[in-house]
Amino acid sequence: MQHRTRNTQAPASGAVQRREISIVRVRIDLSRRYKPERSDVQRQQRESVTARPMLTGNPEYDDTEDSYSDTESQTDDDSDDDDEEEQFPPKTIDIYNTHMQAGNSRGEHAARHHQSVQLGQFIAQNSFRASAVILGGDLNMGPILESVHYADDQDAKERVKSYGMLKEESGLDDVKVLVEGKGGDINRFLTRGVRVVKVEYPDVPVVKQGKGKGKKLSDSDMVVLKVRV
Repeated sequence: MQHRTRNTQAPASGAVQRREISIVRVRIDLSRRYKPERSDVQRQQRESVTARPMLTGNPEYDDTEDSYSDTESQTDDDSDDDDEEEQFPPKTIDIYNTHMQAGNSRGEHAARHHQSVQLGQFIAQNSFRASAVILGGDLNMGPILESVHYADDQDAKERVKSYGMLKEESGLDDVKVLVEGKGGDINRFLTRGVRVVKVEYPDVPVVKQGKGKGKKLSDSDMVVLKVRV
């Protein structure tokens, strides 16, 4: 697992502010598969030799060399199967998680735009060999203008513009959310090389006792992405 912190600079109210974007990357290697060892009994069974019965009615037919062994027949077949099982292209999945700039001021829009460019370029440069890529997190932006998270039309346009820049730089595709009322959610996923099965929204856990009892543990929805690789 790798963790990266990237700095961005954006003007806000005439001053230069330093913004940071935290990126967590996890690489999963699916090219290694576990194959259990055969037991001694299984080996002995596979090495047994059995005479093939005479299939002709010719009494002069010599079957002394017409015998077969599990080792010669089934083992060869099994070895072919094993070879076929092993001869599949390696697949690695790079998974990124991040939390991007919030807010709707001019400086915050600029910071989020720079973060989108940096994150997209980082993914493109570090995951171009990966078979699949998944990016998820509280991105504070999305692909559509209609969202309860945006302050006004200008805020929406700026965020959608930055989201488009992230897609362009990273080469990832937006995961469309079909859950009613969640199409404009800013907690999103972008992917490449995987088949999206569904996006789910489990209930956000709440504090069960003590101070803050009954309050949600996060101001963001819990989002689960199910994919097939």
